[in-house]
Amino acid sequence: MVSYPDIEVIAPLPLSHLVGDGREYWAVFESGSYFMLAVSFYFVAQSLYVLGSAIWPKNAFVKTTVACVVVAIVYVVVGMALTKFLIDGHHKFIGNPPMSDDALRMLVIVVNFVVVFFNWTVAYFRFKEAEIINRW
Repeated sequence: MVSYPDIEVIAPLPLSHLVGDGREYWAVFESGSYFMLAVSFYFVAQSLYVLGSAIWPKNAFVKTTVACVVVAIVYVVVGMALTKFLIDGHHKFIGNPPMSDDALRMLVIVVNFVVVFFNWTVAYFRFKEAEIINRW
């Protein structure tokens, strides 16, 4: 109210408008699966930084960010090379029909949460080893 004294009531953004089809109001995510995908990527990033702080005691944020960028660049380069090899060349990809978008999204969400729990577990044991977490 200090910033906007002329306005009687400043209404908060309703969280129900976060997910929707966008016909009645503007929404960030068009379905619940996209929302869960974003949440899972948030938790992956958070767990990577928790693990980075458990591995590197000094400059953990900088070192974790550099490590994530390097791994992402290597991952993209290898993915592009494999895609070019499997699709463009004489080695056409032969297999089952591709997965639907919903099934692929669900697979990515599940894999992300498995990675999150793995990172949290490794970080927990690393913090316990470093005696940051009190032993009972």
